[in-house]
Amino acid sequence: MEVTRDWARLNLTPAFEPFARRWRDANSPESSQFIPLLIEDAGSRTGSIHEPVQGFIQQTRVQTLEAALQHLQIPHGWAGTALQMSPQQPGNSTNSFQRLAEYLRDQHVLTGWRGETQAIQAKRGQVIAHAERALFKWLGLCSEAVHVHVETPDGLVWLGVRSDRKTENPGMLDNLCAGGVCNGETPEATLSRELLEEAGLTLNDFEQLEWLYGPDAPLRMNRPLLVGGWHHEWVHVVRAVIKPGVWPRNQDGEVQAFNLMSRAACIQVVNDGRLTPDAGLCTALALSKH
Repeated sequence: MEVTRDWARLNLTPAFEPFARRWRDANSPESSQFIPLLIEDAGSRTGSIHEPVQGFIQQTRVQTLEAALQHLQIPHGWAGTALQMSPQQPGNSTNSFQRLAEYLRDQHVLTGWRGETQAIQAKRGQVIAHAERALFKWLGLCSEAVHVHVETPDGLVWLGVRSDRKTENPGMLDNLCAGGVCNGETPEATLSRELLEEAGLTLNDFEQLEWLYGPDAPLRMNRPLLVGGWHHEWVHVVRAVIKPGVWPRNQDGEVQAFNLMSRAACIQVVNDGRLTPDAGLCTALALSKH
């Protein structure tokens, strides 16, 4: 189920019309600044590479990528207007994407290195390879994530504040916890891990827990970012009601504070763009359904 602007306007209550109106999708004007990345044997477009209008930029991302692939001797070429590359270099046990990520990191091109690998998916469940998560938005590769919207029994909403030290969206509001599905994990395992790491909570701390978009039917976000990247991800959305007297406490330093706010205030911050776009969507969906 792909989240387009029209889909958002149809599935969110009118209270979130300002948010839905801003939603970018694969048909948004910004998409014209990206070219397709094809991966051999994947059968379809697998990534999106930023290629802005020429001007003051000395080397575009496509040129940087081509130079890296050439240096690493990773088979690649052009198929019409799309760049095509091989997921595996013959005779090398490390897949092309991980080697590329490590090379771009060493060249100070790829930022936000996490030391965590995720599955690159051509289609839902079709894993091509595993690579460092920092590479995904740089190349527009498809990953997987879990977002957890948490309310109190009386309907207040818990939101986290992202650490100012984070490379991506520092200081913005976010769902109480959210994170990528790492290599070898199930969405259920990611849910438990992220609850503990980002909020110090376990499943026993909740009165209710509901998968709004679970492992069998996740949402697909496929959209250009405002700054040089592409967000392509299968997203699982969980709505949970925390037990009375239980408070979140961050464990891994990725959340610098927690906010407890009314539904009306939560709707306002979503419409004002104070949440990350994916957290804003998950919050809006949870409040629209309940």
